Formats: sequence, structure tokens, C-alpha cells
Amino acid sequence: MNKKLFLPIDLLNDNNNSQVCLKSLIINESFLNKSNSNLLIPIGLNESGEYIYKDIKEMPHLLISGISGSGKSVFIHSVINSLLYSNGSNTLQFVLFDFKQVELHMYKDLPNLLVPIIQNFDEGKNAICYLIQEMDNRFSLLKQAEKYNLDSYNNYAKENNKSILSSIVVIFDEVDCFLADKEILNQISMLVAKGRAVGIHFIFASQLFDSYNMPATIKANIPVRIAFRMNSIDHSVFIVNSAKAIDLKRYNQIIYCDQKDSQIITTPFISMPEIRAVVEYIKENK
Repeated sequence: MNKKLFLPIDLLNDNNNSQVCLKSLIINESFLNKSNSNLLIPIGLNESGEYIYKDIKEMPHLLISGISGSGKSVFIHSVINSLLYSNGSNTLQFVLFDFKQVELHMYKDLPNLLVPIIQNFDEGKNAICYLIQEMDNRFSLLKQAEKYNLDSYNNYAKENNKSILSSIVVIFDEVDCFLADKEILNQISMLVAKGRAVGIHFIFASQLFDSYNMPATIKANIPVRIAFRMNSIDHSVFIVNSAKAIDLKRYNQIIYCDQKDSQIITTPFISMPEIRAVVEYIKENK
């Protein structure tokens, strides 16, 4: 009997070699024909060449991690701009934490901001207190209307000529230092646990998350996680339950992990001139 030696070879999928532009995902029918969600966001192109979209309402929060230069900031910009594409200021408001003061400053004049962009600890502490007050007010409105979540309340409000409640997306860029404060940590834990029902959703981003700067009280309520390239097996396992994030080759490649499965995806790109053009257009057409 002839014996044959088989040598396995990994072939890189050409679908992920080229840059994936955010525009190509936004003009795709899968995004344009979304039926009932204003918080659908494009995640990118998977290894099978399929566009992947996810609903923040279903997440309901998101954890993003990866080394410097891996593509986190560009992905956050793509999330913000895709949400702006689908919403006016009456249906979506942002709370943006930019402690480095360089990543999100271009959005400072957006009408969609619930509060001015937060750039220091005191501003952040006040914003968290404001969000807790907003959450409590919303729960009171839902209780009075005998409704159980934001969508059911907004349907009730439209039928009874009342003001609808906007979705609130809170984005932290480099959140780890802020969570070192125990009081703030407890407040954010409560917001993450309860806020989803009244339309408050969190996106946390940092270079490195571990049990010290992302405690179990918050992590347990964030089943959807994204890992860009990492240098540490431990940090990769902490985010996506595997060491695969250290093997990612390109800066815009991620491991996307949710309650169902995990997959490798190339995230979309949006340039700074495009971001500025979007912001200027929204400012001029309030």
C-alpha cells in the first residue's frame, strides 16, 4: 500500500486582504432594509466574505480591547458614524468619554450629544450621576405607562402624542483609569445591569482589560466582546475566552465573540476627512 504524506497549509482568505470601507457596509441592503432597530451597526467582513451587522439593543453592551494601533479608535468612529447615519438627535444621544482628549473631539458640536464630551475625572463623575438620574426618571415613566422597555414605551408615546425617549449610547475611550474609583465603579455596574431596559447602552474600550480594571460585576453583563490584536495570551483569554487574538495579523482584524459563537472579522475603515464631512453636514442640517 502506498503511503502518502499530507502537509496542512493555512491559506489566507483574499476577501480580507483589502480594506473594507464603512460606506460599502452602510449602503448595503442588509443595513438599509433593517426593520425595527435604529442601533444596528456594521461590524465588518467575515472570512466567508459576508457583511456582518449587529444590533446594540440585543448586545446590549460592548467590550473592545486591543493594543495601541490595532484599530480600536477607527472602529469606534465607524460605530458612531453608522449610528449617526440612522438617527437624528430625537432618537439617539451620545455620552462620549475622551480622557485622552484627542480621539473624539471632532464630535463636540454634534446635536446628538446628551452632555458635552467628557475629558476629565470630575466631568465624568458628574456625567455618571446624570445618567443614573436619567435612568431612574425613565423607569418612572415606564412604570406609569405600564411598559417594560424603551421600544414598548415609545410605541405607547406615539399613540398618545407624548415625547419619545431616545436611545443613549455611552462610549468610553480608555476606561480603565476611570473605573479605579470604587464609587464610580459601583455606579457604572448598576447602570450596565439596569440601563438596557430604558435604552442606555455602554461601549467600553481600552488597550488592556483584566480582572483589575474590568471587574466581574460589569463584565458579567457584557456578553459581546471584540478583541483586536493583543500581545498577551491572558488578556486575549479574558476578552474572548481564547488566545486567538495574539495571532491576528492586520491592524483592523478582530475576534468577535458573543453568546452564540466567535469569528474573525475585518472591521470597516472611515477616514478623518469623511468623519469631518459627516459632522459638518449634521451641524448644518440640524
